[in-house]
Amino acid sequence: MKHIKLITFIIFFVLTITQLSFTSQTFYSNKTTPSLQIISIDTLSQNQSQQQKTSNSKKQHNLTPQQFKSLLQELYKNNYVLTSLKDYLDTITHQEHTVNTDKKPLVLIIENVSYNKSSFTETTVDKLILDRNNEFATYSKRLSIQDRISKDLDAIPILESFIQTHPDFSHNNAKAVLGICGNIDILGYCTDPKNSSSKNNIKRLQEIITTLKARGYTFCSNTYSYDNLNLIDDITLAKNLSLWKSIVTPIVGHSNILSFPFGEKPNNESKIKLLEESTFNVFISNSNKPTNIVVEGNTYLTKRHIDNSSLTNTPDIFLDLFNPSNIVN
Repeated sequence: MKHIKLITFIIFFVLTITQLSFTSQTFYSNKTTPSLQIISIDTLSQNQSQQQKTSNSKKQHNLTPQQFKSLLQELYKNNYVLTSLKDYLDTITHQEHTVNTDKKPLVLIIENVSYNKSSFTETTVDKLILDRNNEFATYSKRLSIQDRISKDLDAIPILESFIQTHPDFSHNNAKAVLGICGNIDILGYCTDPKNSSSKNNIKRLQEIITTLKARGYTFCSNTYSYDNLNLIDDITLAKNLSLWKSIVTPIVGHSNILSFPFGEKPNNESKIKLLEESTFNVFISNSNKPTNIVVEGNTYLTKRHIDNSSLTNTPDIFLDLFNPSNIVN
């Protein structure tokens, strides 16, 4: 009888260990099982020669189109592959979703995709469009007629072109996560209900968003107004969250991901509570090292933000990803 009980216990123990091993499987089922890297950039600035003429130092920090192309080439050369953030999040919550690849997983976030000239980017771009071939391009009314439609000034059409040439840089059609606000514009389209052209803008915008989603792009919130959450009070934050839900969500669809404006996580517990009680349960902030923490159903991730300031002042934090000097130069 004792032998039977012992055998039963051993079988139960083996089955339990097997189950634990299965549910804690790594996101990538290759031999090296690399951890996911998350990087972010801002909307691209104009060419470097023009950029040096501006007096606004914040605008000088953004990557130029040529620098972004160099970044993609560096990441590709170092065996990274663009991956869906949802796939990674599914694994964190122990849902069965593995990906077989020999490459290193990478998520790219493009923050605050706004082309308004009063935002933090010095750009000639006015809005993202679909051209006659139903491909992504930008429209810039300030440029000459022959140059107004371009695929060379913004991260989205540049990324599309790069993946067409290097299809193995995207796993399962994954592209980028687009950070969206709503107080100025969404992808260059004014959606303020008080604006007389907002209805037509929203109709065009929804066609573009549908196409973006079909081609592997996803969306996250940068809050409605892209305010540093440590510099506003709780009432302003609550209003901000309400505006995002009522104005932006019907246009871009539901997103449970919030990438903190400027990458700064609130240091106020009451703000954290407001955020966790909202529609978001995934929060992303800036850090030099990738981490993920799950607390009571809320996931906190970190990313490395890439701009000219970080590439120049703290280049060492990127050395495992790429050679920063190849981007700056």
